[in-house]
Amino acid sequence: MEATITAASPAKPDAAILDAWERHTVARATYEALRSSEKPGEEYTPAELAQWAIIDATEDAIRRDTASTTQGVEVQLWVALGHMLMKREECEAALRGDLAYLEQRDLELDWTERLILSAIRSLRAMGGAA
Repeated sequence: MEATITAASPAKPDAAILDAWERHTVARATYEALRSSEKPGEEYTPAELAQWAIIDATEDAIRRDTASTTQGVEVQLWVALGHMLMKREECEAALRGDLAYLEQRDLELDWTERLILSAIRSLRAMGGAA
């Protein structure tokens, strides 16, 4: 009897991180499109809270997983940077992975933010882009 070896298709490197990032960006876009609560004492609407739950879960998945590619590391850096940036336009650029936009504002950013952008630039030079 002849043995046959079936090669399992290799899992896509950093699939969990990249999938979480995709769900994260969709949830953020959905959240931004929602109307804010107008009820006194209600900070967020139920729809907003639902999107924040997705955002929190995806960020936790991105943080928990260990990246094995430059793309995975870049996603982790974009999430970290998104928590540091204060201006809406800058946060939107981080969600788009828009390195050029943020580098144009280099002198407006804090040193730690600039260092993260430097790391992202280096990762892209190595051949990765999220």
